Amino acid sequence: MNFNIMVLFAGLCFSFASNAIAAREPSYQIENQWVREAPPMASMLAGYLQIRNTTDRAAMLIDVSSPEFRKVEIHRTEVENGIARMVRQESVQVPANGVLVFEPGSYHLMLMMPTAPLNAGDTVSFRFEFEGGRSFDVIAPVKRADSPN
Repeated sequence: MNFNIMVLFAGLCFSFASNAIAAREPSYQIENQWVREAPPMASMLAGYLQIRNTTDRAAMLIDVSSPEFRKVEIHRTEVENGIARMVRQESVQVPANGVLVFEPGSYHLMLMMPTAPLNAGDTVSFRFEFEGGRSFDVIAPVKRADSPN
Protein backbone atom coordinates (compact mmCIF):
# COMPACT_ATOMS: atom_id res chain seq x y z
CA MET A 1 0.00 0.00 0.00
CA ASN A 2 2.77 2.46 0.91
CA PHE A 3 4.48 1.73 -2.41
CA ASN A 4 1.29 2.66 -4.34
CA ILE A 5 0.99 5.91 -2.41
CA MET A 6 4.65 6.74 -3.12
CA VAL A 7 4.18 6.07 -6.84
CA LEU A 8 1.03 8.22 -6.91
CA PHE A 9 2.81 11.03 -5.02
CA ALA A 10 5.83 10.87 -7.37
CA GLY A 11 3.53 11.00 -10.39
CA LEU A 12 1.71 14.05 -9.05
CA CYS A 13 5.00 15.83 -8.33
CA PHE A 14 6.27 15.09 -11.84
CA SER A 15 2.99 16.32 -13.35
CA PHE A 16 3.12 19.60 -11.41
CA ALA A 17 6.78 20.15 -12.32
CA SER A 18 6.10 19.46 -16.01
CA ASN A 19 3.18 21.89 -16.02
CA ALA A 20 5.29 24.58 -14.31
CA ILE A 21 8.06 24.18 -16.89
CA ALA A 22 5.57 24.25 -19.78
CA ALA A 23 3.93 27.39 -18.36
CA ARG A 24 7.29 29.23 -18.45
CA GLU A 25 8.17 28.03 -21.96
CA PRO A 26 7.42 30.72 -24.61
CA SER A 27 4.90 29.64 -27.18
CA TYR A 28 5.40 30.96 -30.70
CA GLN A 29 4.19 29.33 -33.90
CA ILE A 30 5.25 29.94 -37.50
CA GLU A 31 2.23 29.48 -39.78
CA ASN A 32 1.25 29.77 -43.44
CA GLN A 33 4.87 30.05 -44.53
CA TRP A 34 5.72 30.11 -48.23
CA VAL A 35 8.33 31.37 -50.66
CA ARG A 36 7.38 33.14 -53.88
CA GLU A 37 8.69 31.39 -56.98
CA ALA A 38 10.94 33.64 -59.06
CA PRO A 39 12.25 33.37 -62.61
CA PRO A 40 15.26 31.09 -63.07
CA MET A 41 18.52 32.90 -62.31
CA ALA A 42 16.76 35.43 -60.04
CA SER A 43 19.11 36.58 -57.30
CA MET A 44 16.34 37.49 -54.84
CA LEU A 45 13.12 35.86 -53.74
CA ALA A 46 10.59 36.76 -51.07
CA GLY A 47 9.19 34.77 -48.18
CA TYR A 48 5.91 35.21 -46.33
CA LEU A 49 4.43 33.79 -43.12
CA GLN A 50 2.66 34.52 -39.89
CA ILE A 51 4.20 34.41 -36.42
CA ARG A 52 1.73 33.72 -33.64
CA ASN A 53 2.70 34.60 -30.07
CA THR A 54 0.43 33.02 -27.46
CA THR A 55 2.28 34.45 -24.48
CA ASP A 56 1.60 37.55 -22.37
CA ARG A 57 4.93 39.10 -23.46
CA ALA A 58 6.01 40.54 -26.77
CA ALA A 59 8.53 38.38 -28.63
CA MET A 60 11.47 39.75 -30.61
CA LEU A 61 12.48 37.98 -33.84
CA ILE A 62 16.17 38.77 -34.24
CA ASP A 63 17.35 36.57 -37.13
CA VAL A 64 16.26 34.27 -39.94
CA SER A 65 18.60 32.01 -41.89
CA SER A 66 18.33 29.34 -44.58
CA PRO A 67 20.84 26.94 -46.11
CA GLU A 68 19.15 27.52 -49.49
CA PHE A 69 20.18 31.20 -49.51
CA ARG A 70 23.47 32.94 -48.82
CA LYS A 71 21.65 35.73 -46.99
CA VAL A 72 18.21 36.26 -45.45
CA GLU A 73 17.02 39.66 -44.23
CA ILE A 74 13.81 40.85 -42.64
CA HIS A 75 12.34 43.75 -44.63
CA ARG A 76 9.31 45.99 -44.50
CA THR A 77 7.83 47.78 -47.48
CA GLU A 78 7.33 51.49 -46.78
CA VAL A 79 5.69 54.00 -49.09
CA GLU A 80 6.88 57.61 -49.09
CA ASN A 81 5.56 60.16 -51.57
CA GLY A 82 4.01 57.36 -53.59
CA ILE A 83 7.28 55.47 -53.90
CA ALA A 84 7.62 52.05 -52.30
CA ARG A 85 10.94 50.99 -50.88
CA MET A 86 12.09 48.03 -48.84
CA VAL A 87 13.66 48.85 -45.49
CA ARG A 88 15.77 46.28 -43.67
CA GLN A 89 14.65 45.53 -40.12
CA GLU A 90 17.28 44.46 -37.58
CA SER A 91 14.50 42.79 -35.57
CA VAL A 92 10.72 42.75 -35.40
CA GLN A 93 8.39 42.54 -32.46
CA VAL A 94 5.58 40.00 -32.33
CA PRO A 95 2.90 41.42 -30.03
CA ALA A 96 1.84 39.59 -26.87
CA ASN A 97 -1.11 37.30 -27.62
CA GLY A 98 -0.93 38.49 -31.22
CA VAL A 99 0.16 37.73 -34.76
CA LEU A 100 2.76 39.41 -36.95
CA VAL A 101 1.98 38.92 -40.64
CA PHE A 102 4.65 38.85 -43.34
CA GLU A 103 2.84 39.51 -46.62
CA PRO A 104 3.34 41.30 -49.95
CA GLY A 105 3.47 45.08 -49.38
CA SER A 106 4.40 44.75 -45.69
CA TYR A 107 6.90 42.72 -43.70
CA HIS A 108 8.60 39.98 -45.72
CA LEU A 109 11.78 37.95 -45.89
CA MET A 110 14.30 38.99 -48.55
CA LEU A 111 15.94 35.78 -49.68
CA MET A 112 19.20 36.62 -51.43
CA MET A 113 21.50 34.59 -53.65
CA PRO A 114 19.83 31.17 -53.77
CA THR A 115 22.28 28.28 -53.75
CA ALA A 116 20.22 26.49 -56.45
CA PRO A 117 17.21 27.35 -58.63
CA LEU A 118 13.88 26.94 -56.83
CA ASN A 119 10.61 26.07 -58.53
CA ALA A 120 7.02 25.75 -57.35
CA GLY A 121 6.76 22.52 -55.39
CA ASP A 122 10.28 22.75 -53.91
CA THR A 123 10.79 23.47 -50.22
CA VAL A 124 13.03 25.83 -48.27
CA SER A 125 14.36 25.30 -44.73
CA PHE A 126 14.44 28.24 -42.34
CA ARG A 127 15.65 28.83 -38.82
CA PHE A 128 13.86 31.61 -36.92
CA GLU A 129 15.76 32.94 -33.89
CA PHE A 130 14.11 34.89 -31.12
CA GLU A 131 15.61 37.02 -28.37
CA GLY A 132 16.33 34.87 -25.35
CA GLY A 133 17.77 31.96 -27.32
CA ARG A 134 14.58 30.33 -28.61
CA SER A 135 14.71 29.13 -32.23
CA PHE A 136 12.45 27.22 -34.62
CA ASP A 137 13.22 25.24 -37.74
CA VAL A 138 10.51 25.54 -40.38
CA ILE A 139 10.00 24.17 -43.89
CA ALA A 140 8.25 26.43 -46.41
CA PRO A 141 6.91 25.40 -49.82
CA VAL A 142 7.83 27.38 -52.92
CA LYS A 143 4.66 28.59 -54.68
CA ARG A 144 3.66 30.70 -57.62
CA ALA A 145 2.36 34.12 -56.54
CA ASP A 146 -1.05 33.37 -58.07
CA SER A 147 -1.31 29.95 -56.41
CA PRO A 148 -4.39 29.68 -54.14
CA ASN A 149 -2.58 27.39 -51.65
